[in-house]
Amino acid sequence: MRIGKPLYLDFSGEPPNPDWIVEGLFERGTLTVIAAAPSAGKSFVMASLAVAAIQGKPWLGRPTHGRRVLYIDNENHPRIVRWRLQGLGMVNEDRGNLRYFLREGVRIGEGPWLEKVKAEIDEYRPDLMVLDTATSTLAVKSGNDNSEVGAMMGLLRGLCESGVAMVLLHHERKTSSENGRGQAGAAMLGAGQWQGQADQHLSLLKRGDVEKRDMADGGSRKRYRMKLEVPKNRDGDDSSLDLAIVSEHDPDGKPIKTRVVIE
Repeated sequence: MRIGKPLYLDFSGEPPNPDWIVEGLFERGTLTVIAAAPSAGKSFVMASLAVAAIQGKPWLGRPTHGRRVLYIDNENHPRIVRWRLQGLGMVNEDRGNLRYFLREGVRIGEGPWLEKVKAEIDEYRPDLMVLDTATSTLAVKSGNDNSEVGAMMGLLRGLCESGVAMVLLHHERKTSSENGRGQAGAAMLGAGQWQGQADQHLSLLKRGDVEKRDMADGGSRKRYRMKLEVPKNRDGDDSSLDLAIVSEHDPDGKPIKTRVVIE
Protein backbone atom coordinates (compact mmCIF):
# COMPACT_ATOMS: atom_id res chain seq x y z
CA MET A 1 0.00 0.00 0.00
CA ARG A 2 1.35 3.41 -0.99
CA ILE A 3 1.56 6.38 1.40
CA GLY A 4 -0.41 8.59 -0.94
CA LYS A 5 0.17 10.83 -3.93
CA PRO A 6 3.59 12.55 -3.84
CA LEU A 7 3.80 16.29 -4.40
CA TYR A 8 4.70 17.29 -7.95
CA LEU A 9 7.08 20.27 -8.06
CA ASP A 10 8.00 22.15 -11.25
CA PHE A 11 11.19 24.18 -10.83
CA SER A 12 11.38 25.39 -14.46
CA GLY A 13 9.67 28.76 -13.90
CA GLU A 14 9.25 31.47 -11.31
CA PRO A 15 7.98 30.38 -7.89
CA PRO A 16 4.27 31.14 -7.35
CA ASN A 17 3.23 34.22 -5.42
CA PRO A 18 1.18 33.80 -2.23
CA ASP A 19 -2.58 33.98 -2.76
CA TRP A 20 -3.35 36.46 -0.01
CA ILE A 21 -6.69 37.15 1.66
CA VAL A 22 -4.93 39.81 3.73
CA GLU A 23 -1.56 40.68 2.21
CA GLY A 24 1.35 39.47 4.28
CA LEU A 25 -0.85 37.82 6.91
CA PHE A 26 -3.59 35.40 5.80
CA GLU A 27 -3.00 33.19 2.77
CA ARG A 28 -5.45 30.83 1.09
CA GLY A 29 -5.07 27.22 2.13
CA THR A 30 -3.40 28.01 5.46
CA LEU A 31 -4.31 27.64 9.12
CA THR A 32 -3.57 30.52 11.50
CA VAL A 33 -3.97 30.39 15.29
CA ILE A 34 -4.65 33.69 17.03
CA ALA A 35 -4.24 33.40 20.79
CA ALA A 36 -5.05 35.84 23.59
CA ALA A 37 -6.07 35.84 27.22
CA PRO A 38 -9.83 35.90 27.95
CA SER A 39 -11.44 39.28 27.15
CA ALA A 40 -8.31 40.53 25.38
CA GLY A 41 -10.27 41.47 22.25
CA LYS A 42 -9.59 38.62 19.82
CA SER A 43 -13.24 38.19 18.77
CA PHE A 44 -13.55 41.93 18.19
CA VAL A 45 -10.39 42.03 16.09
CA MET A 46 -11.68 39.10 14.02
CA ALA A 47 -15.01 40.86 13.51
CA SER A 48 -13.11 43.86 12.14
CA LEU A 49 -11.23 41.56 9.77
CA ALA A 50 -14.49 39.97 8.58
CA VAL A 51 -16.09 43.34 7.80
CA ALA A 52 -12.96 44.64 6.03
CA ALA A 53 -12.75 41.50 3.87
CA ILE A 54 -16.45 41.58 3.01
CA GLN A 55 -16.30 45.24 2.01
CA GLY A 56 -12.95 44.98 0.24
CA LYS A 57 -11.31 47.52 2.53
CA PRO A 58 -7.77 47.42 4.00
CA TRP A 59 -7.30 45.74 7.37
CA LEU A 60 -4.59 47.12 9.63
CA GLY A 61 -3.16 48.93 6.63
CA ARG A 62 -3.00 45.78 4.48
CA PRO A 63 -5.10 45.20 1.31
CA THR A 64 -7.75 42.46 1.46
CA HIS A 65 -8.71 40.21 -1.45
CA GLY A 66 -11.38 37.83 -0.13
CA ARG A 67 -15.08 38.62 0.07
CA ARG A 68 -16.95 35.64 1.50
CA VAL A 69 -16.58 34.94 5.23
CA LEU A 70 -17.74 31.85 7.14
CA TYR A 71 -17.78 32.50 10.88
CA ILE A 72 -18.49 29.75 13.44
CA ASP A 73 -18.94 31.23 16.91
CA ASN A 74 -19.94 29.19 19.94
CA GLU A 75 -19.13 31.85 22.53
CA ASN A 76 -20.56 35.32 21.95
CA HIS A 77 -24.05 36.71 22.59
CA PRO A 78 -26.26 37.63 19.57
CA ARG A 79 -26.67 41.23 20.77
CA ILE A 80 -22.90 41.68 21.05
CA VAL A 81 -22.28 40.16 17.62
CA ARG A 82 -24.82 42.49 16.01
CA TRP A 83 -23.38 45.55 17.76
CA ARG A 84 -19.82 44.72 16.76
CA LEU A 85 -20.62 44.13 13.11
CA GLN A 86 -22.95 47.12 12.76
CA GLY A 87 -20.56 49.39 14.66
CA LEU A 88 -17.76 48.33 12.32
CA GLY A 89 -19.86 49.43 9.34
CA MET A 90 -21.68 46.26 8.29
CA VAL A 91 -24.94 46.97 6.39
CA ASN A 92 -27.72 44.78 5.01
CA GLU A 93 -26.21 44.87 1.52
CA ASP A 94 -23.18 43.01 2.92
CA ARG A 95 -25.12 40.08 4.36
CA GLY A 96 -24.73 37.83 1.34
CA ASN A 97 -20.98 37.67 1.92
CA LEU A 98 -21.22 36.65 5.58
CA ARG A 99 -22.45 33.29 6.79
CA TYR A 100 -22.41 33.44 10.59
CA PHE A 101 -23.28 30.42 12.74
CA LEU A 102 -23.79 31.41 16.36
CA ARG A 103 -24.07 28.94 19.25
CA GLU A 104 -25.10 26.07 16.98
CA GLY A 105 -23.11 23.56 19.04
CA VAL A 106 -20.53 22.87 16.32
CA ARG A 107 -17.91 20.39 17.59
CA ILE A 108 -15.51 19.46 14.80
CA GLY A 109 -14.23 15.92 15.41
CA GLU A 110 -17.43 14.80 17.12
CA GLY A 111 -20.32 13.03 15.38
CA PRO A 112 -21.12 14.41 11.90
CA TRP A 113 -19.74 17.92 12.51
CA LEU A 114 -16.59 17.58 10.39
CA GLU A 115 -18.63 16.52 7.36
CA LYS A 116 -21.22 19.23 8.03
CA VAL A 117 -18.55 21.94 8.11
CA LYS A 118 -16.89 20.51 5.01
CA ALA A 119 -20.23 20.54 3.19
CA GLU A 120 -20.75 24.17 4.23
CA ILE A 121 -17.33 25.10 2.85
CA ASP A 122 -17.95 23.21 -0.41
CA GLU A 123 -21.33 24.90 -0.90
CA TYR A 124 -20.52 28.45 0.23
CA ARG A 125 -16.87 28.60 -0.95
CA PRO A 126 -15.67 31.10 1.69
CA ASP A 127 -12.40 32.98 1.28
CA LEU A 128 -11.96 33.35 5.04
CA MET A 129 -13.18 31.10 7.85
CA VAL A 130 -13.07 31.85 11.59
CA LEU A 131 -13.53 29.35 14.43
CA ASP A 132 -14.31 31.10 17.72
CA THR A 133 -12.84 29.42 19.78
CA ALA A 134 -10.79 26.19 19.81
CA THR A 135 -12.20 25.26 23.20
CA SER A 136 -15.83 25.52 22.11
CA THR A 137 -15.77 24.46 18.43
CA LEU A 138 -13.33 21.52 18.50
CA ALA A 139 -13.91 18.10 20.09
CA VAL A 140 -10.57 17.82 21.86
CA LYS A 141 -10.80 15.95 25.16
CA SER A 142 -7.45 17.19 26.40
CA GLY A 143 -5.97 20.36 24.99
CA ASN A 144 -2.72 19.35 26.68
CA ASP A 145 -2.30 16.14 24.67
CA ASN A 146 0.05 16.77 21.74
CA SER A 147 -1.12 13.66 19.85
CA GLU A 148 -4.78 14.61 20.13
CA VAL A 149 -4.19 18.27 19.30
CA GLY A 150 -1.93 17.33 16.39
CA ALA A 151 -4.63 15.06 14.96
CA MET A 152 -7.24 17.82 15.28
CA MET A 153 -4.99 20.36 13.58
CA GLY A 154 -4.58 17.82 10.78
CA LEU A 155 -8.35 17.75 10.31
CA LEU A 156 -8.46 21.53 10.14
CA ARG A 157 -5.62 21.66 7.61
CA GLY A 158 -7.63 19.21 5.52
CA LEU A 159 -10.52 21.70 5.48
CA CYS A 160 -8.08 24.38 4.30
CA GLU A 161 -7.32 22.36 1.16
CA SER A 162 -10.41 23.92 -0.42
CA GLY A 163 -8.47 27.20 -0.55
CA VAL A 164 -10.01 28.85 2.50
CA ALA A 165 -7.81 30.85 4.85
CA MET A 166 -8.76 29.53 8.30
CA VAL A 167 -8.29 31.42 11.55
CA LEU A 168 -8.63 29.54 14.84
CA LEU A 169 -9.06 31.63 17.98
CA HIS A 170 -7.49 30.15 21.10
CA HIS A 171 -6.87 31.16 24.69
CA GLU A 172 -3.71 32.16 26.49
CA ARG A 173 -3.10 32.04 30.20
CA LYS A 174 -4.43 35.17 31.82
CA THR A 175 -1.80 37.53 33.19
CA SER A 176 -2.07 40.94 34.78
CA SER A 177 0.66 42.60 32.71
CA GLU A 178 2.84 42.26 29.62
CA ASN A 179 5.90 41.74 31.81
CA GLY A 180 4.27 38.80 33.59
CA ARG A 181 3.27 37.01 30.41
CA GLY A 182 6.51 35.59 29.06
CA GLN A 183 6.86 34.52 25.44
CA ALA A 184 3.68 34.39 23.40
CA GLY A 185 4.22 30.79 22.26
CA ALA A 186 4.65 29.57 25.82
CA ALA A 187 1.64 31.60 26.98
CA MET A 188 -0.81 29.65 24.77
CA LEU A 189 -2.97 27.22 26.71
CA GLY A 190 -2.35 23.51 26.29
CA ALA A 191 -0.18 21.41 24.03
CA GLY A 192 2.62 22.84 21.93
CA GLN A 193 0.99 21.40 18.79
CA TRP A 194 -1.56 24.25 18.77
CA GLN A 195 1.36 26.36 17.59
CA GLY A 196 3.50 23.63 16.06
CA GLN A 197 0.87 22.44 13.56
CA ALA A 198 -0.30 25.95 12.59
CA ASP A 199 1.07 27.69 9.51
CA GLN A 200 1.09 30.89 11.51
CA HIS A 201 0.62 32.02 15.09
CA LEU A 202 -0.50 35.53 16.05
CA SER A 203 -0.94 36.77 19.58
CA LEU A 204 -2.98 39.62 21.08
CA LEU A 205 -2.00 41.22 24.36
CA LYS A 206 -3.90 43.80 26.38
CA ARG A 207 -2.00 47.04 27.08
CA GLY A 208 -3.27 48.92 30.11
CA ASP A 209 -6.83 49.72 31.19
CA VAL A 210 -9.72 50.96 29.06
CA GLU A 211 -9.55 54.73 28.61
CA LYS A 212 -12.84 56.67 28.63
CA ARG A 213 -13.37 60.28 27.54
CA ASP A 214 -16.61 62.26 27.74
CA MET A 215 -17.80 63.97 24.56
CA ALA A 216 -19.45 67.38 24.15
CA ASP A 217 -22.78 65.80 23.12
CA GLY A 218 -23.02 63.81 26.36
CA GLY A 219 -21.71 60.63 24.80
CA SER A 220 -18.36 58.99 25.39
CA ARG A 221 -15.38 57.53 23.58
CA LYS A 222 -13.52 54.47 24.82
CA ARG A 223 -10.07 53.26 23.80
CA TYR A 224 -8.86 49.73 24.50
CA ARG A 225 -5.17 49.24 23.72
CA MET A 226 -3.56 45.97 22.62
CA LYS A 227 -0.47 44.61 20.87
CA LEU A 228 -0.51 42.20 17.93
CA GLU A 229 2.56 39.95 17.87
CA VAL A 230 3.66 37.35 15.30
CA PRO A 231 5.53 34.57 17.18
CA LYS A 232 5.39 32.27 14.13
CA ASN A 233 5.20 33.08 10.44
CA ARG A 234 6.26 30.78 7.57
CA ASP A 235 7.74 33.76 5.68
CA GLY A 236 9.77 34.89 8.68
CA ASP A 237 7.82 38.08 9.44
CA ASP A 238 7.94 38.60 13.22
CA SER A 239 6.85 42.24 13.28
CA SER A 240 4.39 43.51 15.89
CA LEU A 241 1.75 46.25 15.90
CA ASP A 242 0.30 48.44 18.62
CA LEU A 243 -3.47 48.55 18.14
CA ALA A 244 -6.52 50.02 19.80
CA ILE A 245 -10.25 49.36 19.70
CA VAL A 246 -11.95 52.77 19.65
CA SER A 247 -15.69 52.89 20.30
CA GLU A 248 -18.15 55.79 20.45
CA HIS A 249 -21.30 55.72 22.59
CA ASP A 250 -24.39 57.94 22.74
CA PRO A 251 -25.52 59.71 25.96
CA ASP A 252 -27.50 56.59 26.95
CA GLY A 253 -24.40 54.42 26.66
CA LYS A 254 -25.49 52.67 23.48
CA PRO A 255 -22.64 51.95 21.04
CA ILE A 256 -22.69 53.95 17.80
CA LYS A 257 -19.43 53.36 15.99
CA THR A 258 -16.28 51.33 16.54
CA ARG A 259 -13.02 50.59 14.75
CA VAL A 260 -9.64 48.93 15.19
CA VAL A 261 -6.77 51.33 14.56
CA ILE A 262 -2.98 51.19 14.43
CA GLU A 263 -1.33 53.43 16.98
